[in-house]
Amino acid sequence: MNIVLLTPGTGSYHCGVCMRDNALAKELHRQGHNAVMLPMYLPLTLDEEAASPEMPIFFGGVSTYLREKVPWLRHMPRWLDRLLSQRFLLRLLAGKAAAQTGGPDVAEMTLSMLRGEQGNQAAEIEELIAWLREHGKPDVVWFSTALQAGLARRMKSELGGTGAGLSPRGRFLY
Repeated sequence: MNIVLLTPGTGSYHCGVCMRDNALAKELHRQGHNAVMLPMYLPLTLDEEAASPEMPIFFGGVSTYLREKVPWLRHMPRWLDRLLSQRFLLRLLAGKAAAQTGGPDVAEMTLSMLRGEQGNQAAEIEELIAWLREHGKPDVVWFSTALQAGLARRMKSELGGTGAGLSPRGRFLY
């Protein structure tokens, strides 16, 4: 089975989600499945070897934040998004940003993520879907947190899903 785990990265501290998903991906590998962890926002912070090292980071934390705060950057060129989503830059800024962002500062971005394709990160959803198509449509997509629920509708529509969380090839878990 082809399984994709969308895992939010923290970049600088252990919240447990990426460690849980890493253990799950490794167990799925052991059972013979093709399980790939795709980091979102920031690089994953693990205390062991990653199940899927060097995967691209989707919804890069810096560009996602800028899209929310600066309206004219919502349609930033892909080259700029890739530049702002470089691992070294995200790692460098992760610790500093965590100390400067809080509930009120990220509330609109949270709502935007939950709005999915109607949110300010619609271009990132399209990028993720294009990557999934290019690298083999998944049988199952694992959404690690409720914040990712806004992705489900568009992903189901584009990757062939129909009704009640089921797709012709498997299940979307959220």
